[in-house]
This record gives sequence, structure tokens and C-alpha cells, in this order.
Amino acid sequence: NSELIDPEVLAAGPSWTGRWNGRIIGAAGVVPFDSFSAMAWATLAPMPVSAARRATEACRAHLRTVPYHWIEAQVVEGFDTSLRWVQMVGFRHVRGARLYDCNGREHFRFVFVKD
Repeated sequence: NSELIDPEVLAAGPSWTGRWNGRIIGAAGVVPFDSFSAMAWATLAPMPVSAARRATEACRAHLRTVPYHWIEAQVVEGFDTSLRWVQMVGFRHVRGARLYDCNGREHFRFVFVKD
């Protein structure tokens, strides 16, 4: 029910929640930079392989429906599960992009480009 959601949250961009057998297994969405590009985010719970396949397919499908052509994602170094997953969704690693958080940890930059 959108009238119960803070307007700033609604303006932050499309998001969705994944469920498997009645249990929430994750949430994902995009935050727009402008009319052309956005930043993707996702939080996933541990789940069976069959649920992970469906979640991956659903995220890929949702990214194809948002109005942005250049969608970025960042993954912190050492988080191998996320590194594999963003690539399975369809993101491509942007080589040479060096990103760091406030603790000095390196982040890898990925992009999902729509035709």
C-alpha cells in the first residue's frame, strides 16, 4: 500500500522483494542517478540452489524493465559469493575502476547495460 510508504522511499527508485515458500529470501532495487543511469543494490538471505536460480532470473528480468540504460553495482573485495552473483545476473566487471569505502576496503565496479 503506497500511501503507507514515505514519499522519499518511493522516489528512491524501483525495488522488489523475493519470497520462496512463503519466506522472504531477499530484496533488491535500483536508485536513480539521472534519467539514464542508476545504482543497483541487493540483500539476499541464505537459500536453496533452486531459489537462488529463480532469484537470479527474477533480478535479471526486473533490471530489464527499469527505465535506466546504465545500471551500476559495487561489490566489496573478498565477498566472492556476491562477485559471482552479480555476474550471473548479467553485470560486467568494469576493469581499472578503483573504488574504496571509508574503511579502505576496495570495491569492484560492475555495470548492466541495456540495449
